[in-house]
Amino acid sequence: METTMTAGVVATKRPTFLTVLCILSYVGIGLSIVLGLKNYFDAAALAGGSGVSELEGTGIDSATYNDFMQSLGIDWGAMAKSYLIVTCLNVLVLVGVVMMWKRKKTGFFVYTAGEIAQCAVPFVLMGTALGGVQSIFMAVVGGLFVLLYALNLKHLN
Repeated sequence: METTMTAGVVATKRPTFLTVLCILSYVGIGLSIVLGLKNYFDAAALAGGSGVSELEGTGIDSATYNDFMQSLGIDWGAMAKSYLIVTCLNVLVLVGVVMMWKRKKTGFFVYTAGEIAQCAVPFVLMGTALGGVQSIFMAVVGGLFVLLYALNLKHLN
């Protein structure tokens, strides 16, 4: 780890591991925000009774598709809300990553709070098996990154 001297202040270089984690997080969060918005608009369209482009050419009208999904316990309105809230929480998680990029320890706690909230939202709002599966997936991936960032806490101020 290199140190540089600027006006009598010693600044240490950000560790490579932390840099790689932050870059991976920037890419992942960016993709999550874009896909979250797409999923929100698709689910909102289905909640409103209109179809999405994936149904075109399949011979399945959106009313039949909605009936089938409702028989599975899937509420498109709740799913749309879940996608929107998780997308907003991704912005909070991004703020935490930016803070950790600047080597601020508070960023770790902001990041962790956002990840925990993201895990809870699909299960609480959708309450179905689909919400549970999404929550578990987000807990595994988010938990792994929280653990990896926790390994870098000693490098944050």
